[in-house]
Amino acid sequence: QCDWSSDVCSSDLIGARGLAFLLISVVPTLLFAAYLWMFAADQYVSEFRFTVQHSVPVIATDSARGGGAGSAAGANAAIALAVAESESAVGYIKSRQVLDDLADSVDLRKIYANPAADWFWRMDADAPTEERLRYWRWMVRPVFDLTSGIVSVEVRTFAPEDAERVAKAVQTATEKMVNQVSDRSRHDAETYARTLVNE
Repeated sequence: QCDWSSDVCSSDLIGARGLAFLLISVVPTLLFAAYLWMFAADQYVSEFRFTVQHSVPVIATDSARGGGAGSAAGANAAIALAVAESESAVGYIKSRQVLDDLADSVDLRKIYANPAADWFWRMDADAPTEERLRYWRWMVRPVFDLTSGIVSVEVRTFAPEDAERVAKAVQTATEKMVNQVSDRSRHDAETYARTLVNE
């Protein structure tokens, strides 16, 4: 029982708070710093950026010929499609499909299960697909900036040549995917435009 007429209780509280602060803040920070200093392997980052541009056929109406609402609608449609395809590119880079598509160009298991890497960051070579996908999303981070329309992709590995190799492979696979989506969208838009003109 605390004697509030003395400083005994307040001293105990201060001591308990100090110990809690050490255990919660100081000790974990020191342990993490020691881990980074003595055990953590170096990581190397490769980054690439790209934008998606899209064009849609302009329907041959009077307003389109005069540069009116038809032209504005076409421009807005192109922007909307570019945004949608940029978001699709980000989703693709985070998906399981990209791991399958990269299998023929880079050995991700060899790169990320590198024995030279420390145990905390190293991927388990025998990990199931779901765990490998979570690990991939940890090491490869795509971000789409809606304001600028730029997609930035950051790739981390344990060797500089691996970072460059994985980044190039991701860039090539993503470009192929975006081109396929763009071709389908362009074909659909052209078919729709011809249908409207012929009506």
